[in-house]
Amino acid sequence: LVVPSRSAERAGWPIVDVIDRRREDPAKAGLLGERLVPFLRGPGPVVCVLNRTGRSKLLACGACGELARCEQCAAAVAQGDESMLTCPRCAATRPAVCASCGSTSLRNLRAGVTRVREELEALALRPVVEVTGAHELGDRRADVYVGTEAVLHQLHEARVVIFLDFDQELLAPRARAAEQAMVLLARAARLVGDRASGGRVVVQTRIARHEVLDAAVRADPGRFAAIERERRRELALPPETALAMVSGAAAEAFIERLGRPLGIDVLGPLDGRWLVRAPDHRTLCDALAAVERPTGRLRIEVDPQRF
Repeated sequence: LVVPSRSAERAGWPIVDVIDRRREDPAKAGLLGERLVPFLRGPGPVVCVLNRTGRSKLLACGACGELARCEQCAAAVAQGDESMLTCPRCAATRPAVCASCGSTSLRNLRAGVTRVREELEALALRPVVEVTGAHELGDRRADVYVGTEAVLHQLHEARVVIFLDFDQELLAPRARAAEQAMVLLARAARLVGDRASGGRVVVQTRIARHEVLDAAVRADPGRFAAIERERRRELALPPETALAMVSGAAAEAFIERLGRPLGIDVLGPLDGRWLVRAPDHRTLCDALAAVERPTGRLRIEVDPQRF
């Protein structure tokens, strides 16, 4: 194993600025803090990352304060590029009107990329290009970009990368959320270049002491890896164990035929998916291979990236 020296590793990372928003009032501060202004109006390209598409993912009535929810299934409704409200659970749509009091004044509690682009243009005083999976970059060029993490793969270089809501990544309901958050920071670091060239990554957060951010600020991802490995050992998660996720129409029949072999744990179901855990990959794969495959669609992911 060939590893760089600590001095070389540190020099290869950009400067990482952490904007701690814990003292700011969430109801008044909004998503774009005033400390972003120097970056947004400075030399570009400036890339802003927010992993929420559309205009609004959570709305509340400005008159009565009620959350905007689906009248059929009670889930929180979202506002896409159009003016209609859409339920992400049952796909029901309705006009942007409060179901409780009839007010058309809806307050945005969780803005998506499309809405943030409009606010960024007002703050940056220049055009902002939106880049997501649905809005690819193509030939469009600007000094400021905003998009989901797809923007980090569609651009080849930037001067500054700003994560507008990094807590969404750190607190994601996934076992590998922290690891994937570190991957995003590393990808941003590659985009802006090392600290000698002036590269800068800016992170807005209310968890300023998180181990992922501590490792990035110190340009030492190994610090995070040691903490994360110990956490996974305590929770019996990969790489300390072997894991497979089973889903599809035939998943339930497959799990019934699998049973509970010695050394195998079966967790679930959750949203039609089961997790099969074993102490090592040989035990896991032998147990899966011994099951007679039922008819119907079946998907088995060994070492799933997201679970």
